[in-house]
Amino acid sequence: MRKGLFGSIAALVAGTSWAIGQAPVPPANAPAAPAVAPAAPVGEPVIREWTTSGLPWSDEGETGAASFWGRVDYLLWWMKPTPIPIPLATVQNEAIAVNSPGTFDGAIGSPGVAIIYGGHDQGFPGSNGLRLQVGSWLNGNRTFGIEASGFLFEQRTSIFSVSSDANGNPILTVPVFDLEPGVNANFGYGVSHPLDVNTPNPFFGSITYTSSIRLWGTDVNGVANMGEGFGGDSRLLAGVRFLDLDESFKGFKYAPNTANNPAGPGLIYRQNAFQTQNTFYGGQVGAQTGWSSGGFSVDVKAKLALGSTHQNLSVTGGSIITPNTGLPVGQFPGGDNALTTNIGRQQKDDFTVIPEVNLEVGYDLNSNLRAFVGYTFLYDSSVIRPGDQLDYYVNRTQDEGGTLVGPARPAPMFNRTDFFAHGVNLGLEVRY
Repeated sequence: MRKGLFGSIAALVAGTSWAIGQAPVPPANAPAAPAVAPAAPVGEPVIREWTTSGLPWSDEGETGAASFWGRVDYLLWWMKPTPIPIPLATVQNEAIAVNSPGTFDGAIGSPGVAIIYGGHDQGFPGSNGLRLQVGSWLNGNRTFGIEASGFLFEQRTSIFSVSSDANGNPILTVPVFDLEPGVNANFGYGVSHPLDVNTPNPFFGSITYTSSIRLWGTDVNGVANMGEGFGGDSRLLAGVRFLDLDESFKGFKYAPNTANNPAGPGLIYRQNAFQTQNTFYGGQVGAQTGWSSGGFSVDVKAKLALGSTHQNLSVTGGSIITPNTGLPVGQFPGGDNALTTNIGRQQKDDFTVIPEVNLEVGYDLNSNLRAFVGYTFLYDSSVIRPGDQLDYYVNRTQDEGGTLVGPARPAPMFNRTDFFAHGVNLGLEVRY
């Protein structure tokens, strides 16, 4: 009997051990146990992908895409030179002038006269500027947004200046074609002249011409994200544009008599100014596409604006003449190429086309910051520029307050031309 009891206990222990080594069998109708996900490795970085530089593209549901972007560019651009189609300063050797009786000293066509300014375009040095841009998507899917930008360049100036010595050498003049009745020939407003048999009272002087230019503008565009295609990401733009081009051309002639004049020194000072402003307002459409790989990217943007340019021309001039010059004394309206017949203001409007193309290469410094460098070309189909408004033909009967007799020249001009600006840009963009 004792053997039977021990045998029962041994069988019970063996069965229990076998049961502990086996998984429990769930009831027939019990729900399945939930799966347990493996733990994420500690320290694993979160990777955000940017599909293209400068364009925070985002397909619906994409994570890590930017909702806002802003950028700042440094600009170095070159402007189309301003036209100076007529001669504005000449030089002549005194010995040649003395041996050329019957001619106007310094007048174009007289022996030994050379044009030293005018008759060619006046260029400008490169202009430094700044461009700011901000943009944001307007919906959660990041398919529609708005973008605004603006740029401003410093005023750039080019100066031409020439002076005689204290003895009046060489002969300097401002050349014109004089339509005064009985003259009707090339003439030169005297600036300097040495002592010779034709000029018992020599005088010295200087001529200065100053051209200045400034360009700035803004635009606001709606943005439509077109997603990926053609090997990159694309978007369409539509909005409004403003562009303003301000220029001036000023001339100064200073011709004092020397102490050789027995009656005492005198002064002749003449100045004229031609100022233009071209203000464009219009609608704009455009497109932008980009490609990226390994943090590097290439973006191309093109815009086309159509609208109206308000063109404003202002012409001013004046003269100051003191005693002992042989001319009427006082202050008078008009000076050289700006006289009473063309002094004043004119305003007109003209249909204008403004295309712009920009190419940029960038690199993502991190997921929120991009550096870039690019090139931009901007064209304006219709502007007025100050040098184009100069008239070479002058009726000198209206000088020093005189009454006009004969043709009304110089005439008020309103000549139009085109304009372009181009250059490089570099900067940083922030996205988040």
